[in-house]
Amino acid sequence: MNQIIILIFVALSITSCTAAKAVVAMNKSTNQFIALEQDKRILYEKGAEKYAETVANKIDTAIQTVEQKQYKKFTKPVTIYICNSIESFTDYCVIRQASGCVLNERLFLSPKNFQANQQALTHELSHLHIEQHLGMFTWHSGYPAWFQEGLATYVLSPSFNVY
Repeated sequence: MNQIIILIFVALSITSCTAAKAVVAMNKSTNQFIALEQDKRILYEKGAEKYAETVANKIDTAIQTVEQKQYKKFTKPVTIYICNSIESFTDYCVIRQASGCVLNERLFLSPKNFQANQQALTHELSHLHIEQHLGMFTWHSGYPAWFQEGLATYVLSPSFNVY
């Protein structure tokens, strides 16, 4: 019985800690991000300029793919924040291993993904698209992770036939 109580306490502590970090991250300033000259939708931290330029070259194709596969336009302009370190990224995104995250309709890309491959960008834009349409709390609390990730993976598929 004591083991069960300890497990419940640990689970609640972890959940509360993650939730607290998310609340702090939602309200963290992005004033240190600089708008990319060639595409103002992309903001980067000093040191991530090359990554920002690579994303700028891929953003239109990625947005078009998401809008076609999810059958709606983005409801608001897309803004992408590119972090220059894992430490900075984890200030905004509670999952250190992620290549990106969407929180409070802000998309952050991790420096671990500096190759800026089209798939990672499109995947994260899919999350942003749905969050814009449903709202942050509905999307994150109303849909299981398997559905959220499954939708983003579907968007990456070259074709999908429904029979």
